[in-house]
Amino acid sequence: MKYYDNTRVGAYKTCPRLYYLRHIRHIVPDRTAMALCFGLAWHESMDVVWAMLSAGAHPEAVLKPALAKFKTSWEESGLNFTPTLDQQERYGIRTPGIAAEMLVNYMQQRIDFIQECELISIEQPFAVRL
Repeated sequence: MKYYDNTRVGAYKTCPRLYYLRHIRHIVPDRTAMALCFGLAWHESMDVVWAMLSAGAHPEAVLKPALAKFKTSWEESGLNFTPTLDQQERYGIRTPGIAAEMLVNYMQQRIDFIQECELISIEQPFAVRL
């Protein structure tokens, strides 16, 4: 039985040839897409947000360590955390500054829900058999 994750299903929905080249022939771009770099860094910061808020921390105390985790992942992708104007133009809307605003808004909107939840696990990958 084959397992298909969201990446494979999404690639096929976008274009069957994209799916074939990427997942069957294993032909990939020579760089990581900006959206993926941002998403990886965002989800790293979510680990911190969920762990600390569910433990009762105040959002102001969570922001700095969450941004530090974002920064580490961002820089591991070869991106500048304090981008130049040219880099900001290349990054588009996916910048560390936008991530900081998103983190603040995310915590403000979800703090009550997160603190009411029983935290079992954070950001665990999964695949679904189709």
